[in-house]
Amino acid sequence: MLILGSALLAGCTPPTPDPTPSPVAADPVEQCAQWADVETIIFNAGSAFRDGRTQEQEYQGWLRLAARALSRIDAEVTTSLGAAIAAAQLAAPAVPIGLVGEPLDPLSPEWATASVAVRDACKAEGIEPVGEGFTGG
Repeated sequence: MLILGSALLAGCTPPTPDPTPSPVAADPVEQCAQWADVETIIFNAGSAFRDGRTQEQEYQGWLRLAARALSRIDAEVTTSLGAAIAAAQLAAPAVPIGLVGEPLDPLSPEWATASVAVRDACKAEGIEPVGEGFTGG
């Protein structure tokens, strides 16, 4: 019986896998929503720091987190939105978790230029990225 089962299995061929799907263009709605999350982190971290509710170390940690969140946004440079996001990623390089490196500087001219470009690219797609302020009182 075991030999018969082995013979039957040997004659079976696995199904042919589907060819690798073509990459799907990034969804501008998702990209702009992710961008709004980055802005939310930066805004709330800055607000809490300026109001004295956090210390420098925590503020810098939040900025590093914002840069990591930014690094995860699909930046397909063949679109104007993707190119703007890629430029922002260059202005705020991600610092790997567990390392203390230079966080993004949300007050730098490079960040201001990159931020405006992403917001303008989202608006050109008909999307208004809206951050959320939730710290303070």
